[in-house]
Amino acid sequence: MGNEGHVSFWKSHFDQQVEQYTAEHEILDFSNEKTMKQIHDITVNIAQSCLEDGDTVVDVGCGTGRTLALLVETSDFSTLRIIAVDISAGLLQQAQDALERVVPETTATRVLQSSILSLGIRDEGASVLICTEVLQYANPREGLKQLVDATQAHGTVVFSLPNVHNETIQRVVERNSGRYNSDDIGSIIRDLEQCTSIASCTLFPLEFQDEGSEQPYFDPIPLSLDEYTPDSGPNRYIVKLEL
Repeated sequence: MGNEGHVSFWKSHFDQQVEQYTAEHEILDFSNEKTMKQIHDITVNIAQSCLEDGDTVVDVGCGTGRTLALLVETSDFSTLRIIAVDISAGLLQQAQDALERVVPETTATRVLQSSILSLGIRDEGASVLICTEVLQYANPREGLKQLVDATQAHGTVVFSLPNVHNETIQRVVERNSGRYNSDDIGSIIRDLEQCTSIASCTLFPLEFQDEGSEQPYFDPIPLSLDEYTPDSGPNRYIVKLEL
C-alpha cells in the first residue's frame, strides 16, 4: 500500500472509530492502556523539560488530545501556544473539547486537520513537537522528516515508534499486512542525520506492560544513538531529538 493508500485507509478507520475513543481510552493494535499511560507520561515529562512559557507545542496525531491535556494539567505554563493536529475531524473535535476543559485563558489553542505526510505548520515554529503512536501508520522516514521540518531550530521532537525487532510487534504487522509501515528505528534516524542537523538523540526503550499486572512500570534507561543496537526486547521506543 503506497503513502496515499495508507493515509486514506487510516483516515477512514479513525473517522469510523471515533466513538470508541475517549480521553481516557485510546487503545490500538500495538498496545494496551497500561503501556499507553507510560508512553503519555514519559512523553509529557520530556516535553515539559524542554518548554518555557510563550513556546509553541504541537501534537501531530493528537487523537483525543490526551497528551496535550496531560501536559497542561501537570505544568505551570500559562502562555503556551498549543496546536493539535490529526487526520480525523472527529478526533480533533474531541481534542478541542478536552483542551477547552483544562487550558487557561492565556493559552492559545488551534486545531488543524492534516496528515503527517502533508503538515501545513512549518511557519508555526514549533518549540516542541510531539508525535506518539503515529509514524507506523504512515511512512516513518518521510513522516519523521516532516516532523523535523516543522520544528524550529534548537527545538525538540519527541516521538514513539514500535520496535520492528520485537516478536509481538512483528505478529501485529504480519497480521495486518500492508496497513503498517515498520523499519529499524536506528536506521531511520541515521538516514535522517544525512539531510538534517540533529544536535542529540536519546532513545528510551519501553517493555510491554501486562495489563493485569499490579506492578508499576519501570522508567526506561535512556540510550544514545551510538549505544543503540537492534534488540528484540523493547516493545517500542520513545525518542527525543534535539535540533
